[in-house]
Amino acid sequence: MRRVRARLLAGINRRATKDASEGARAGCAPGCGWAAEGLQKTHLKAQARTSRANQESPRMIPHREFFDIDLDGPWTPVEGYPPGIWYQELAGRLDEHTVRARLVKFDAGAYTTAPVIHDTAEIVLVFFGDLVVGSDANGVGGKRYRAPTFAIRPADVRHGPFSTHHGCIMLEIQART
Repeated sequence: MRRVRARLLAGINRRATKDASEGARAGCAPGCGWAAEGLQKTHLKAQARTSRANQESPRMIPHREFFDIDLDGPWTPVEGYPPGIWYQELAGRLDEHTVRARLVKFDAGAYTTAPVIHDTAEIVLVFFGDLVVGSDANGVGGKRYRAPTFAIRPADVRHGPFSTHHGCIMLEIQART
């Protein structure tokens, strides 16, 4: 059994070394991890598809690897909403792309005054604080959810109004369907 395992590991190591050198020759970034797992061809094909899609369709969001997010700011007021509701754009804009990702922050005590309907599908993850769903136009009543909590809605679904007792920050992803 040990010999079989040793042979398998030796084969995997040879393959990973070969793949890493092939990945480097093929333009895979050093240390990307795909080459070491023998997946650089798949990775490079995906890169090519993404590159073609971004060239062919300006509606696709650009590729961005991990980047730092500053939860202390800067925040922009959400247009058409009462004071105390802010956003930070992470990727895409719905006037330019089919998908948008942003952070939305409600200051403690902030609330919306009416339900909303989007022409986009929406995924929301509240990862900090509390969000009250179904409050009235004065921010009273409704059901309170504490982070972490999650919602997913198809386009054209009425939701809200919303309020918060202690403030919240949520990740909001919207996509045109």
